[in-house]
Amino acid sequence: MKRFSTLMYHALYANENEFSLIDQEDRPYAISISEFCAQLDILNDNDIYVLSPTEVYQAISDKFEKNSVLLTFDDGHSSFYYHAYRELKKRNMSAIFFITTDLIDKKNNFCTWSQLKEMHDSGMSIQSHGMTHKFISDLDAESAYKELQLSKNIIEKNVGNNVSSISFPGGRYQRRDITNGIKVGYKMFFTSDIGSGINGDNQKIIPRLALKGKTSRNKFLLLAKGNLVEIYKQKLMNSLKTLLKLMVGNRLYHELYRRIATR
Repeated sequence: MKRFSTLMYHALYANENEFSLIDQEDRPYAISISEFCAQLDILNDNDIYVLSPTEVYQAISDKFEKNSVLLTFDDGHSSFYYHAYRELKKRNMSAIFFITTDLIDKKNNFCTWSQLKEMHDSGMSIQSHGMTHKFISDLDAESAYKELQLSKNIIEKNVGNNVSSISFPGGRYQRRDITNGIKVGYKMFFTSDIGSGINGDNQKIIPRLALKGKTSRNKFLLLAKGNLVEIYKQKLMNSLKTLLKLMVGNRLYHELYRRIATR
């Protein structure tokens, strides 16, 4: 099998006004729509196949022989509908959109349930990013289980699809969250761990490669191809971040990140 890369997006924007409406701490991960389109063109030009959500199982089980990527989007920003979905649809591509259920129909500049339903009906996959966007690993066992179960139930009720995957908010999770997630009915767990393909021998845990506004086109191509040198560089940086998280804790680390991002 040729390893596949799972790419992680957040918000997209068309102009400076749209960029200014994105939460400041999320702006480093915001990508212009023109750059997003250029990235999709790079995939086409280099014969890198965009997996449909249903093809992920084939890729995991060694039955997919193409150089390929899986596109994923976290949170539920309205640019999912107005930009990502429309550009993907033009190219007959699809993606997994992980949404935080408490923010839908409630937070400004986030998707509505009707928009997500339309996306699902057109071949996009709407999956869970938790209920409140709290770090599930920081919650007590009962609250963590509630996040897993209720977010799944709410999406299935409002969108009408089967929710079998979750992306952990902030990439934080414990072993118990995998165990409980399986009990709830999840089959795949998407993380912020750096890597391509699957997480070692665990076919349920999927590492991803985060894309930022400053990601160059050359770097994007290397990540899409699963270039081991580029992935190692990202892992090294991530290891330093993980060490800092262990030293100061998730909440303080996130507060430090938020302050740096909003300067």
